[in-house]
This record gives sequence, structure tokens and C-alpha cells, in this order.
Amino acid sequence: MKETTVVWRVSRMFKQKGLLVKREVPLGTKRIDLVALDPHSKQVTAVEAKVEDWRAGLRQAVIYRICANRVYIAVDQHFVQRLDFRTIESYGIGAIVVDGIAEVILKARPSSIVHRGLLGQVRDSFPTELIAEARPLGRT
Repeated sequence: MKETTVVWRVSRMFKQKGLLVKREVPLGTKRIDLVALDPHSKQVTAVEAKVEDWRAGLRQAVIYRICANRVYIAVDQHFVQRLDFRTIESYGIGAIVVDGIAEVILKARPSSIVHRGLLGQVRDSFPTELIAEARPLGRT
């Protein structure tokens, strides 16, 4: 499975949960593979997708903890047995396995090192009118 397929299936999972999704969100010189925004709580979830090399994904995911409320690594189901869940969990990172669908198999802990400015920068990558349209009736 290609990394783009992993990202697409994770994107579909978040959209089904009512979250707004954006791909390739800039963060300094890097790009976050996928960011999901809850339009109501404004919580940001960042996802680093890897087909095989979960360690490289973990290195990137740890950085994303400064700009997102929760962070996940998403991997192809064929490589999930390679993950060191104890190490991933020790950083507060979650894991998503992708086969025909995407499924959270290790829930991420809320980040305790969020930088407000960088979190705001990631939130601002979503158009304000898109967030407003996602509000349920009766909410302001």
C-alpha cells in the first residue's frame, strides 16, 4: 500500500467522525501528512503516515506534539507487527492501522507540550468559513 493510500483512508475515518481534514499542512520546513480539526472543540490531531519505517514516523510525530493536541502514527496493516508499542506509547503517540479501513489501535494521550502559537498556526490552515459551516444549528 502506498503512503498516499494510508493518508486517504485515515482522512476518510476522521471525516466520518465529523472532523475537518487537511493534508500536507506546513510546519516550519516540514509538512504534517494529515491534520484533523474538531470544528467544535478546536482540538487538533496530527498524523504521520508511514508504510514501513515506523521509527522515522515516530521521530516526526514527536515533533508534532508541539503543534497538536493529539498525534498518531498511521501504518499499513502488513507492517503493524513491527511497531514497538511500548516506545510509541511512552511518547504519548497513538497508532492507527490501515487495511481496507483505518482503525485506532493505540489511543494518543493529550500533548502536554503544545506551543500555543504553533497550534494556532495549524488551526489557521483551515479556512474560517469551513469551520463556521461545520457548527451545528443553534451554536455560535
